[in-house]
Amino acid sequence: MPVRRLSAPVIAAGLAASLLSGCAFFQGDDEPAPSKPVAPVPTAQQPATPAPDTIMPGAQGQAAGRGPVYELPLDGHITPPVDPPDAQRLVAQADAQMEDKDGKGPNSQAMAQALALFDQAMARGSLKAREALAVYYYYGRGTGRDPQKAAEVVKPAAQAGLPMAALIYGQLYNNGSIPGGGAGEAQYWYNVARRAGCAPCMSSHQEFLNSIEAKLNLPSSKGQGDLASDPIVLPGITDDAAGSKREYAVLGILYPGWKQVEQHRVVENGRQLDQFTLENAQKRRVRVYFDATDWGKPAGKGGPGAK
Repeated sequence: MPVRRLSAPVIAAGLAASLLSGCAFFQGDDEPAPSKPVAPVPTAQQPATPAPDTIMPGAQGQAAGRGPVYELPLDGHITPPVDPPDAQRLVAQADAQMEDKDGKGPNSQAMAQALALFDQAMARGSLKAREALAVYYYYGRGTGRDPQKAAEVVKPAAQAGLPMAALIYGQLYNNGSIPGGGAGEAQYWYNVARRAGCAPCMSSHQEFLNSIEAKLNLPSSKGQGDLASDPIVLPGITDDAAGSKREYAVLGILYPGWKQVEQHRVVENGRQLDQFTLENAQKRRVRVYFDATDWGKPAGKGGPGAK
């Protein structure tokens, strides 16, 4: 039977679907970096302040010969920049070369043409081309397998907030292809991928948290926690002390080894949220939100799910 080769978008979607946890790994050829959950050190809560929910990353200047440099927001949705029109056309041509035809997949000539088109698009400032090329370099599709090259190519796209690029970049940290970061850096880039809209990353994140909660005999929580609009809801909380204990248990599951640098009780759309700011060893920061509005309220009387 002929080998079926898939286009970059299909491969990337499969890559995301293979995530098993917040410390994700590619199935088959990688090992996740081991880490032990460590709860952050609590700090005093601060007065309520409104929390932002949508922030676009903006260009922060331009390095010589390297294109725009982007600063990703600490909080809120991430909306990555759009490729220039001429680069978009080249990416579309490359994707067309890689399309599965009659179940046979592209031949070696078509793959070579696609890779050349992606290279041309990348030279014209395409971040989508970088995202696609990283998949091919990582898996060795149409070219030699080269995780280090994948890391070099995908870095600007991840830093600009492209969801699959951030996922791949995180994985390269998690499996040691990029030294010096490990699981802590991986968790940061997985957070970026989720906030940029990687749906399979979100579902895997939720499944991972719920699976660990089940092992600890804790009720299943709901919500991603990455955004003020989608906080983690902890069922069955009777008071603030019980809620705080559960919050730290969840933080230790999702961000093992990170330290807490801030905690605030904020108000968002009439809801009381606990906002945690965590930091890894590389000084990367993320925010995690918990909904504390209904703590101590019976279910059905203003509790979770009540209208």
